[in-house]
Amino acid sequence: MPDNDPDDETSGGPPPDPSDRIWVHPSELTSFVARSRPRSSRRARWVALAAGLGVELDGITEWHDRVGAPEAFDVASGRIEAGTTAAMRFEVRGMVNGTPRIVLEHVTRLRDDLAPDWPQPAGQGGYRVVITGEPNYTLDMQMLGGDGDHNTAGLKATAMRLVNAIPAVVAAEPGLVTSLDLPLVTGKGLLTVT
Repeated sequence: MPDNDPDDETSGGPPPDPSDRIWVHPSELTSFVARSRPRSSRRARWVALAAGLGVELDGITEWHDRVGAPEAFDVASGRIEAGTTAAMRFEVRGMVNGTPRIVLEHVTRLRDDLAPDWPQPAGQGGYRVVITGEPNYTLDMQMLGGDGDHNTAGLKATAMRLVNAIPAVVAAEPGLVTSLDLPLVTGKGLLTVT
C-alpha cells in the first residue's frame, strides 16, 4: 500500500467508495501546467487541479484492473488473442487526509459485452463527470466529430480549450501562467448569427 509521500504514484487497493470525491475528464487534467518544476508532470497536473479546488494533496495513488479476452476475436487494429487484455479499468487518486477526493477513472472495452459490471456512461460511450457533494452532479457526455468518429471530437474539444485561451495568454503578464491565472475562457465571438 502506498505511503503518504506526495510523489508516490504507485498502484494500490480496490476502487474506493465513490462518495466525497470529484471525478474529472482527462482533458481537464492536461489543461493544467505546474507553477514550479515538479519531479513528475503527471503529479503537477494533480497538484494544480487540487490548488484550483483549494486543497493540498498528501498523495497520489493508482489502481487498475483488467479483463482478458474470453476467446480470440478481431478488432480494426488486429487480432486479440484469448487471455490477453480486452478490457481495462484504472483510477488515479488524489488523496486528501488519506482519503481519495479527486479521482480520474478510465474504462476501456474492446467489446460491449466485456466487464458489464464496470461503470458505463449513457449511450455508446463517452465521458462521465461525477461531482459528489451538495448538490450531486452527474454529466454524461457523448461526442461525435463531423467525420462520425468520437475520437476526432475529443481531439477537437481538447484543442479548442487551448486555442480559445490564446487571447488571454497573450494579454497576461510575461512568464508562466496556468489556467488558474487566466480569466474564464469562453467562446465569445465565435458564434455567427445571420
